[in-house]
Amino acid sequence: MDPAQNNIGGNDSFAVKQPIYQTSSVLLTQEIGIKTAWTQQEIVDHKNLLIDAAVKIFRP
Repeated sequence: MDPAQNNIGGNDSFAVKQPIYQTSSVLLTQEIGIKTAWTQQEIVDHKNLLIDAAVKIFRP
């Protein structure tokens, strides 16, 4: 999410931020907007997705 979008969302709930995530220019952020909830498990799953992507990109 870009800084302007982040400022709009601030510390609001996921329900308020969800439309902002959906319109993000970052595809990984758009995937968060598709979710119906942003639970601890969703956060862990997203973290693992990012780690897997980083390993594929940066591992020699």
